[in-house]
Amino acid sequence: NVRVVGIDQSLEMIEIAKNSNYKTKEQLQFHHNKIQEFKFETCDICISYYTLQFLTFQDKSTMFKKIFQTLNKGGGFIIYEKIISESSEIERILNTLLVEFKLEQNQDHKEIIEKQLSLKGIMNLHKSDDLINELTMAGFSHVDRIFKSNSFEGFLAIK
Repeated sequence: NVRVVGIDQSLEMIEIAKNSNYKTKEQLQFHHNKIQEFKFETCDICISYYTLQFLTFQDKSTMFKKIFQTLNKGGGFIIYEKIISESSEIERILNTLLVEFKLEQNQDHKEIIEKQLSLKGIMNLHKSDDLINELTMAGFSHVDRIFKSNSFEGFLAIK
């Protein structure tokens, strides 16, 4: 008895999601909307997969509070984000490793650079401890890292 709601402000991404090969499409709903304007319904779990990092820090903080209010007691918020390192030297190393990984996956040099340039200035990245602090300030009682790979981390926050 699961219902999945997807929200994206990109109509192209909504169409891709709608046309994907899901076994039970009747349980899926997709909404073309800005996450900040979407009216959430009470739920047990909310997942943000590399999306909130494109909001301003203020909007992200507001979204954390909104998600906290939406969740049932004991509900969970799973969030994956690109994280910035505490150390500029480690950040440089992690960025180099990420580019090397993309090249090993046969991504085009030009596409890698274009993507980096397109994201410059629109991603608002937290340090791990700062993200955990923001989630705690939003009201979550338990927050822990559940995933880490290079500069990418996932967290589970419990109401």
